[in-house]
Amino acid sequence: MQFGDVVAEGYLIAAALNDPDNRLANYSIVITSGTLTIDKATQTIAWSDPAGITYGTALSGAQLNATVTGVSGGSGPGALSYSPVSGTILSAGPDSLNRQRRGDDQLLRGHQDGSTSTWPAIASVTPAANGKVYGTADPTLAGTLSGFSGRRRRHRQLSRSAGETVAGGP
Repeated sequence: MQFGDVVAEGYLIAAALNDPDNRLANYSIVITSGTLTIDKATQTIAWSDPAGITYGTALSGAQLNATVTGVSGGSGPGALSYSPVSGTILSAGPDSLNRQRRGDDQLLRGHQDGSTSTWPAIASVTPAANGKVYGTADPTLAGTLSGFSGRRRRHRQLSRSAGETVAGGP
């Protein structure tokens, strides 16, 4: 029997008696049929919670790497689906993850929850050095942003301490 031959109503179990000494004539024989039912196998998802990642790192196979085992000779382990999906950038903090595999004719649905942590990314704003002549208007202050991920527009506002003291003066 192959797993592709599984039928919902089960399989007939037929009984037969072998009578090499011809003694069955001494009995009133009643033969009853039976049914063999095959239940779906349980599949197991093996997956340890992944190590934490830094904000800006997209989920990938490094985190979404569970394995599935089912039943030998039956349906092969199926592709897992994850939530959130590969490519997702999680917010900083603890995150819940879910992985599952659909059932089929031979296997029950598999499901597992887990978690990971997303650490804040290190970002910086570095003002560019600048100067001016005493009594004149302040120059436009500029700086460099680094460590930010994604294409979101970042606004920076640079300001200086109040005052008008000449460098090297009293």
